[in-house]
Amino acid sequence: MTDIEFRVLGPLEVIVNGVTVDCGGVKQRTLLTALLVHADRVVSIDDLIEALWPGGAPATAANTLQVHISALRRSLGSERSRLETKPPGYVLRAGEALDTARFEHLARQGREELAAGDARRAHELFADAAALWRGNAFADFVYEPFAEREAARLEALRVSATADHVDARLALGHHRELLGELEALVRGHPTDERLCGQLMLALYRSGRQADALSAFSRLRSDLGEELGIVPSPPLQELHDRIVLQGAELEDGSESPYPDLPAPGASGRPPPVPLTSFIGRETERAAVLERLQRARLVTITGPGGSGKTRLAVEVAARAAQDGSVRFADLAPEDPDRVLAAVAEAIGLEGAGALSPQELAAAVTSGVAAEPRLLLVIDNCEHVVDACAVLVQRLLSEVSGFHVLATSQVSLGVSGECLVPLAPLGLPNENDPIDAIAASDAVRLFAERVSDHDPGFVLSAETAGTVARICRKLDGMPLAIELAAAQSRAFGLEELSTRLDDALGFLAAGPRTAVDRHRTLRGTVSWSVELLSEAERELLERLAVFTDGFALSRAERVCAGDGIAEADVAPLLAQLVDRSLVIRRSKGSVDRYWLLETIRQYGWQQLSVSAGA
Repeated sequence: MTDIEFRVLGPLEVIVNGVTVDCGGVKQRTLLTALLVHADRVVSIDDLIEALWPGGAPATAANTLQVHISALRRSLGSERSRLETKPPGYVLRAGEALDTARFEHLARQGREELAAGDARRAHELFADAAALWRGNAFADFVYEPFAEREAARLEALRVSATADHVDARLALGHHRELLGELEALVRGHPTDERLCGQLMLALYRSGRQADALSAFSRLRSDLGEELGIVPSPPLQELHDRIVLQGAELEDGSESPYPDLPAPGASGRPPPVPLTSFIGRETERAAVLERLQRARLVTITGPGGSGKTRLAVEVAARAAQDGSVRFADLAPEDPDRVLAAVAEAIGLEGAGALSPQELAAAVTSGVAAEPRLLLVIDNCEHVVDACAVLVQRLLSEVSGFHVLATSQVSLGVSGECLVPLAPLGLPNENDPIDAIAASDAVRLFAERVSDHDPGFVLSAETAGTVARICRKLDGMPLAIELAAAQSRAFGLEELSTRLDDALGFLAAGPRTAVDRHRTLRGTVSWSVELLSEAERELLERLAVFTDGFALSRAERVCAGDGIAEADVAPLLAQLVDRSLVIRRSKGSVDRYWLLETIRQYGWQQLSVSAGA
């Protein structure tokens, strides 16, 4: 049986049956590292290309990537099956063969043994975990954008596990042996209260009371200067007990100093917008108003409608009244939702906790911040796991609110929805003042001027701009992608090309997530979340070019696997997922597909018919 190890807690190494494998040149080692950063998860072709050519990919990038994949498989030899092709990219099945997974497992076991009172066994486990480190995580690529976040996460886990190990050794009476190590750790993390408390305790037990009190004074000064805060009550209590020479401090059987979250770990704030916020004044006011009376507000809408941008704008306003933390679930699997929220609120060492411990820690972390607004972005693909977590937090913690963005509602009791419709659209024959006042045109004009400072919305260009915005359904992402093309095409040519918007808008920002780089990627992301029956109905609805009534959809779309009685509930699911829009006029309901979604459905329907 083959024995393989992937080592990234230091320079990259692959060990097969005790022998180091040649991983190839720089590009191949970069590719392997990028896959190991997301071990056991699919990494898209676009993300791998970005990792290999961060300054701009050559035209042959996709083909060259396949060459490197083949070479990497040859390097893995009999373990080549671990590297799977899985749309939209590749996945490397590493499991426990990856040293980071073994480290997190050992650290979690050590913490469990420490909590159970077996300090000796905890010491052994933490020592084994520490031995896996040969330097910085992803040492060869620590400053590369694709590895920075994971390297930082692992370093935080390392510090947390080191502090747990210190607790075990203090309980075993190793205070003198720990002094040099603790002094170095505190120099490296001068505002970490837990490490400082451990140093104070080790110094006191070593007969150095004055030095223990000096360590507290240095921390108090650093906290005040860097963070504008004072030491926490537990640390002040430890200080007072040292002053009074409390007899309980001499007992080495357990540490009297409690675990603390890393001080100053303020969590993840919302991203800072790089462009101006245009339109959506009514929706912004609606979200802020609903947050005043509901604890869970979900912004819903189709992909590319601007849900995240609106949530960030609302969060900026809400930050004036309390704390705001931001969790982006777009890159996460269902089993990572809890960990992503833990990271967002600033909990360190989450990877070393069991799911039950982590859930309790997240609940406590949320409860510790008064008037907290937790923004949870991109919930649609992990909606079940997200709903369970949000339900628990809202049920167990009062005084905090959740603002979610999702293409589908979370379905949690008390949820208040704010649906996002397309931006307001003018007709191309409207007066120029009416066209210029349209939110869709305002957005297009400002983004075009970012690329072409000489652009002016005039009587000659206004009608064409209005026509472009109408072809794009007033969807913000599509408008921004089209505006970027103005560098290469005039307005009339751009308008003509948008008859096939899905094929034409395929060159979004290089730093954007996969689904926002192309219009087709945005629509595909939404459609791939549907059940087979929902997807089939969506494709059949694409035959309607001017909207439809429910009764007509039942007549036209039923058959070949979809019963007429199933059309209505399936249509309701598509409405809930923001892929079909319902408009009412009096007592009559009429349904519509956005043009880009209709194009996608028609193309898929044509492919199915051809097959």
